[in-house]
Amino acid sequence: MNKIKIRFSQSHQTTSHGSGLFHWVQFVTDLKLSARGLVIVSLVILIQLAAAGCGQSPSLSLPIPSPDGRLLLKSGVNRDTQDPARYLRVIVEIKDLYGKTIFREITPASDTRRWSLQWIGNDRILLDSSDIGRYVIRRVDSTRWIGGFENTRLQS
Repeated sequence: MNKIKIRFSQSHQTTSHGSGLFHWVQFVTDLKLSARGLVIVSLVILIQLAAAGCGQSPSLSLPIPSPDGRLLLKSGVNRDTQDPARYLRVIVEIKDLYGKTIFREITPASDTRRWSLQWIGNDRILLDSSDIGRYVIRRVDSTRWIGGFENTRLQS
């Protein structure tokens, strides 16, 4: 039985978030494998792509508890194609500890760009996105939340 020896070189390392598939194809091409070895490597690549979901975000993230632990913050991506302007926009949900949704908004931030979501105290959430900037969601009163851009006054 032939053994496949794989040697990694610096030319195949990448730290960018570009097309990983291109780097894999180039890597496999450089290996000059036998037909059997090519099939094995191809199967490994397909399994990894299937396991990663082709790079798509999950529909909802794991919850992030508020600083006082009374609320949970979840994010997701709008996959409804009926409104093209809101397709692939970041969804922010705030839930109580019983799982009841007390706030949900499809934000102007696109999931196709880099973004992060975090609690800023118990009454404010910051969505920092490379396409829209800083978007803040804040508690208006005990039952209402509202979102708006950080540099504008949030109307209640």
